[in-house]
Amino acid sequence: MQYFGREEHSYWVKGDFLCQWTREWLQLRGKTDAILEEKQDPRSRLESLFQRYEREVPAKWSDTEILRFVTKLDSFNSRNPIAELLAEATGDRNVWFGTPSIEHLAKWLNLSVPDAIIPFEQLWQKQVSQTGSKLAGYYNTLNKLQLLRQWIGITEPTIAELGNYPFLTVPEILSVEFERLWEQRICRSDASV
Repeated sequence: MQYFGREEHSYWVKGDFLCQWTREWLQLRGKTDAILEEKQDPRSRLESLFQRYEREVPAKWSDTEILRFVTKLDSFNSRNPIAELLAEATGDRNVWFGTPSIEHLAKWLNLSVPDAIIPFEQLWQKQVSQTGSKLAGYYNTLNKLQLLRQWIGITEPTIAELGNYPFLTVPEILSVEFERLWEQRICRSDASV
């Protein structure tokens, strides 16, 4: 610290108290231009992002994971880094940047998201539910798979408002359940379905 402010070295100052002290020290010496960049604590940065969507940062996330997510989000030159993160993880930009519609909802419900970033999917769901779309409530579901089951007619209550499921094939994840359901229906009706 004896050369702080005297030589052309870069310093990384951490902690609220030390940052404030350093800022004031440089200000008193007329050297505020020496401050190259101020960064928010990764945890509080992520907390503020999650709070915008009325969510909490998962308690199980370590500081290392949080730093990794914040660094990744910062790397995207986008107005919607959450959608960028999800698009990169799933390989599907159309879903995360698409406009709510029946087909879009069906595609999203079929898309598998890695467990590690499901909290970001929940933030995206909040974003979509705030668009004012008549389908917004469906995007804000707590259980994508259950909603898909209801839409296809595997479980009750079915969702008549969405109409018929828009794709010809049943999603892979539900194909066994769907086949069982129709086998039962055919058996119960003596093949008159």
